[in-house]
Amino acid sequence: MRAVIERNAIALLSNYPHVNSSIEKTKCTDPPSSNWLGLSAVSERVARSGLWNSNHVDEDYDPDLLDTLDSLTNGL
Repeated sequence: MRAVIERNAIALLSNYPHVNSSIEKTKCTDPPSSNWLGLSAVSERVARSGLWNSNHVDEDYDPDLLDTLDSLTNGL
């Protein structure tokens, strides 16, 4: 369950362009601050995604993630 949540949350939050995405991701809708250290990262995936974890940044997320998170957090 943790891995599914991690993979989908990264894909959802990533600003990395998604070529085959149903969601337009070619423009960064929530860019990192201009002084974010990751903009100078050697990894293009880090710099363009706005996330330190570059795994799954170019994937589409499963919309069921939001329902899963809702059910898990409402159980607390």
